[in-house]
Amino acid sequence: MSADLVAKLLAAIEETERIARAAGGQTAAPPDPWVREGMTVRSRQGLRGTIVVKHSWPDEIAHIVHNDPNTALRRCELERLELLRHRHRR
Repeated sequence: MSADLVAKLLAAIEETERIARAAGGQTAAPPDPWVREGMTVRSRQGLRGTIVVKHSWPDEIAHIVHNDPNTALRRCELERLELLRHRHRR
């Protein structure tokens, strides 16, 4: 794998991490997933949770819930490990 490709992939992972942290992701640990409640997405932080998105289309809600910040950080961690593992293979 070329150094240029590795650098581009790492930059993409870092951008995803930055976005996930800006959206409230704090760790790659699994607690506090976002959940669907009707046409609303809530974060399970606090007693009642925080509304993340209101009145979205069902398919969009499924996508948003599937990509909550902590899940995105876990994926970044796995992608980085996989990239570094294959970095020197040809």
